[in-house]
Amino acid sequence: MKQYGEVLVRTTELVVTIVAFILLGNWLDKKLQTDQVALIVSTILGSIFAFIRFVVSLQKLNKQDQ
Repeated sequence: MKQYGEVLVRTTELVVTIVAFILLGNWLDKKLQTDQVALIVSTILGSIFAFIRFVVSLQKLNKQDQ
């Protein structure tokens, strides 16, 4: 059951990271008055960053279980 909790925490972290980068990109677009350029770039970068962290943390969790 502990493993499910860890996966839930990691999944929540994944979603929160992506949403934070989306909000950052939206804020930058308003601040710089660009046409959603920062939103697109930050969403892509945030997604890449979040998925890498997610995979690495799940690999570490898997190694601990073995």
